[in-house]
Amino acid sequence: MNSPALPAHPMAPGEPNPQLSEPTSAIRPMRAWKVLHASECSAGLQSVLEIQIAAGMRPSLLLPDGLVSPDEWLQRNSGEGASRKSLLGAWHEVRQWRRAILQADPHHLSELVHAHTFAAGMAAVRNCPGVVYDVTAFVEDGANASGQPEGYSWLGRSFRVAEQFVLTRAGAVIVHSRDVYAGVLRRGVAPENVFVLDPLLAPAAAAEKYDAAYRHAFSRRRGGDSHVLGSRLQPITACL
Repeated sequence: MNSPALPAHPMAPGEPNPQLSEPTSAIRPMRAWKVLHASECSAGLQSVLEIQIAAGMRPSLLLPDGLVSPDEWLQRNSGEGASRKSLLGAWHEVRQWRRAILQADPHHLSELVHAHTFAAGMAAVRNCPGVVYDVTAFVEDGANASGQPEGYSWLGRSFRVAEQFVLTRAGAVIVHSRDVYAGVLRRGVAPENVFVLDPLLAPAAAAEKYDAAYRHAFSRRRGGDSHVLGSRLQPITACL
């Protein structure tokens, strides 16, 4: 039997799933979001950036070692892949991400930080007013990876609590599967803060879902302008 479709909008458990392809652009124009994607690597983000650029958004890419120009992004993306890292170094990575985010520029405002890893998400929710946290798998899963010593589960439990902090502090949480959707709810995220982007969505429909998630996160931004990003952010545009 085929599984039911993923929810197109935040939904409470048991609520009927709306149609994923239902258009919203006729009701509300797409906003040209200035969004900073924080990721360990550029691999896997190509389709996201292309979708957002085609919709008129202005994404920029930040890696742990700094901002990436459009030309550099194309070169890095050609052969780069994500690698599994030990949780033992995760807090050092959080400090790296804090420096990378705040050094992007403290004088102008980037509307949102879209974090794609636990370390980037932790740094962002502790230092930036508007954050979207993108979850494909939970951080404690790394504690059970092959090659980790037996009895490593205590570290997984510790990082589960840490990630729960990120999930509940983010303005919006984006997930891509039913299992992860259920997981973020179990970790205390309110259903209205969760946005499901089915990997099979058409580009235009996916752009609408990003717009909806960004609008929601922006509406929940924490006040104050002491942590801002900006003038050196270079939107990825015509090179794609």
